[in-house]
Amino acid sequence: MKMYEAHKLANFFPLIEGEEFEKLVDDIKANGLLNPIVLYEGKILDGRNRFNACLEAGIQPLFVEYDGDSPLNHVVSLNLTRRHLSESQRALIGAKLANLGHGGVRQGANWHLETSIKDASNLLNVSPRSIKRANKVLEQSPQEDIEAIEKGEMTVNKAVNNLIVTKYTGNEEWYTPKKYIDMAREVLGRIDIDPASNSFANEVVQATTYYTKEDNGLTKEWQGKMWLNPPYSSIIADFIDKTCNSDVEAIVLTNNSTDTKWFAQAANNCDAICFTYGRINFYDDTDKKSSPTNGQAFFYFGDNVEKFNEVFKEIGFVVTLI
Repeated sequence: MKMYEAHKLANFFPLIEGEEFEKLVDDIKANGLLNPIVLYEGKILDGRNRFNACLEAGIQPLFVEYDGDSPLNHVVSLNLTRRHLSESQRALIGAKLANLGHGGVRQGANWHLETSIKDASNLLNVSPRSIKRANKVLEQSPQEDIEAIEKGEMTVNKAVNNLIVTKYTGNEEWYTPKKYIDMAREVLGRIDIDPASNSFANEVVQATTYYTKEDNGLTKEWQGKMWLNPPYSSIIADFIDKTCNSDVEAIVLTNNSTDTKWFAQAANNCDAICFTYGRINFYDDTDKKSSPTNGQAFFYFGDNVEKFNEVFKEIGFVVTLI
């Protein structure tokens, strides 16, 4: 059987997976291929899933050549008719189409941004605002968030919120200045564990045990005296939840996102909070300073609230939880 690549236009739509794909394979085994696969420019314009299912089922697929004048409209119309795509999935596709260029097939042809968004909005039946937000995700979000939206596992709004959280300190690889680590050590006495770290960061933190991204500190047992500056991404909530449910004395540094659920959980479970007077300028491994857009907060979990207040009142307003 001759193998065909998918056309660039077809790849704007996510492939089906899992149970949905298995059902398609079973249907083709039972009934054959009812709708032929459409080729354009020697590639699959419509029917990637049917082609893959034929391969799986051992069925010879049928092919026809596309002879229309708008391959983009053809692909969009068929996919929207057949599939139950969420608004976020359609917005992401719209953003990709807007970046492709008018007509979707001329290499190097670019739409004016506003015109492209308007056309994509009409094609995908989604608001221009949603496409603009999805375009922001394409430009700034990690690949795993984009893939989650494509699979229907995450919304565009959630991905944008992840960007807002991350923006407060730049990215996941900004490090805490030594001044604040020393203050935490003064309160805790020592640092036994840092569950979100690496070898570079631990030169300053000097935790007895530290876990890297590859180690996945969320899967480890936390004990003793803990310092934590969690990743400023969607998993920050997981680090906060584990802190609140671990038997540790801890100081946790985050941005002061008082409107988030994870911040409320930390505030409701800690013993004291220090809201910084200014913004902390984190640094990277080249000693470049970050420019955060808001202040930070230190959460204290433990019995030595008086010591925490004594040390941290120098840099912020300390609130003791009753």
